[in-house]
Formats: sequence, C-alpha cells, structure tokens
Amino acid sequence: MKSRLEKHGNSKAFTLAEVLITLGVIGVVAAMTLPTLVSDIQKKVRMHSAVVFSRKLSQAVEVMQALDVLAPHADTASFVGELQNHLKIVKVCDSSHLADCWPSDKLTLYDGKEFYINNATDGESAFLMGYSDPNGNIADYSSENVAFVMADGSTALISYNTRCNSEDPKAMENCIAVLFEINGKAAPNAVGQDAILMNAERFGNYSTPDGSDPIEFTGNASSREH
Repeated sequence: MKSRLEKHGNSKAFTLAEVLITLGVIGVVAAMTLPTLVSDIQKKVRMHSAVVFSRKLSQAVEVMQALDVLAPHADTASFVGELQNHLKIVKVCDSSHLADCWPSDKLTLYDGKEFYINNATDGESAFLMGYSDPNGNIADYSSENVAFVMADGSTALISYNTRCNSEDPKAMENCIAVLFEINGKAAPNAVGQDAILMNAERFGNYSTPDGSDPIEFTGNASSREH
C-alpha cells in the first residue's frame, strides 16, 4: 500500500507561476472594466440627483400655477421671490453676484471652452434664448438672471420669461430656463455632466450637440429627452 506521502506527492497543485499569471489576468480585466463600471455608477447618481431637482422645481411651479402666482412677474428676481414661498431656497444671488451661489466661478461648455458664471447675466447671454422660448414662441428672457441655493445644497441659475402665461398648459416648459448643478465643488463642473440644462438647449456660446447630453430636461421630470 502506498504511503500517505506518496499519495500526496501525486496530487496536482497550481505552481507559483500559474497563480501569478491568473492574478495578472484578473488585474488586467479589472483595470479594463472598473473605469466603465465607476462611470456608469456616477452617471446613475447624477441622473437620480437631476430627477430629484427637476421634480422639486416642477412641483413648485405647478403649485404656483394652481395658485395663479406663476405670472405675471416683471423680472426673474420677482419670480424667484415668489418661488421661495414654494421651494426650500436658502440663498439667492442677483446677476452681479451669481458665482456666490455657484460651487465654482466657471463652467466647461460642450466645446471644452470655459465660461464664467458671472457672465450669465440674462437669458440671452446665458441660454441664448432672448426673445423666444424653446418652441420658438414670442417670449422675453431679457431680464437679469438669478442664482439660488436649495436646502439640499443643489444650486441653480434661472431665467424667467416675463411674457409667461400662467394658463399655458406647458407653462413649466415655456416660462423658465434653468441650469442646475448637482455635484458641488467636485469635478468636472461641466455642462451636460454635473451642470444640467432644463428647458434650454444651449448655454454660454455653444449649442448642445445632438445626443451628447445624457441628462437634459424639458418640462417636468417625466419628460426627459435622450
């Protein structure tokens, strides 16, 4: 009968080289897949934060419309003054101090260029909307923009259409244009990533490339594009 030692000596085992090769393959696969996994998770987190912000703002505007206080307002500042009664806003910054309500003093646009938030003084200079709404209707976004900070820390830059019709069934879409930030001071501070457009297709001096913005909103949170 063979001894236990002989039996053990005949058993198969991984060599050190085989173990190292296996670990190396696992490391390569992880290095290839981990960045994509992290990116997907970050995108889902940003999407969730964007949906939450959009829902809160949409609900506030719907309440204002129901109470018949959505319009008329002489300018964006007047509109935000009323909005504060229906949305938890802890800080408001006028057009001369917009950066005081924004996590950083500048944003990266779709074309990679930098845009200083204090230059977004009105609807025309910020959203390039001027005297038309997203549907091309006659509008007036020429009043000075306002930025504000909500109780949950999210920030927004808003432009109000002074020709807003409170009876418009698409008032949420046609009365305000918004850029909101959902990532605080952390990078990338870029439009289309952690700075999200709502009811607008352009910001700064650059238009939205088709399909390039994974989080863009029109109207309420349930009408997401892309």
